Amino acid sequence: DLAVAGETGDFGHSLSASYKEPWLLGTDWNGIVRGSFEEDSSFRSAEIEAGVSRSIGFFFEFAVLGGVGNDRWIYTLETQYKNEDRVILPRHGVTFHGIFRVTKDRKDSSHAFTTDLHADARLLTPIVSAFVLQTSAWAGTLLPTDRDFKYTELYELGGVSNLKGFRPGFFRTRAYGIPEADLQWQAVENTAFHLFFEPALHRGLAPAHGWIRTFSYGI
Repeated sequence: DLAVAGETGDFGHSLSASYKEPWLLGTDWNGIVRGSFEEDSSFRSAEIEAGVSRSIGFFFEFAVLGGVGNDRWIYTLETQYKNEDRVILPRHGVTFHGIFRVTKDRKDSSHAFTTDLHADARLLTPIVSAFVLQTSAWAGTLLPTDRDFKYTELYELGGVSNLKGFRPGFFRTRAYGIPEADLQWQAVENTAFHLFFEPALHRGLAPAHGWIRTFSYGI
């Protein structure tokens, strides 16, 4: 199970990859290795993680990973529940993904831990004929709230996975929430056309203060 994604352009470069080896050493556990690299004119970031995952029942899976970044140690616990009718273009079902991550500065032993909480979910509901309504939500926060986070620690918003109307990484923030309504037309084999609307809230970076409202919509 291998996935690789990359992007390059005037604003920067990024590359990510993940690999899962099922039934590691003949057990019920899976081995996971994943890493990412990103750079633009102001920073460069790289990290790698390795760990194990296991399925409980047919729909639920959890994973425990540890890793290292440019200047930090990374400890991650992930959970996923997925119950959809098919892998390609599902028409009904529900998916939930949660992440609890703790990072620690490698150079400063007195530096406080940073806690990352993230969750996303989607619900697919068939309407009539080839129309399917997908309702989704993403939310995340970095704790503690009174800390000055490094630029590379902040969440990236924009791109196909959220806020589709903006380029990947267009926004950086320490906390956000995004609901989405997505009407799909699956009348062509292996193809879906989307009409989506995403009203988002995210915490602004200095000199901005408080929550900023952003809208993304299109076809």
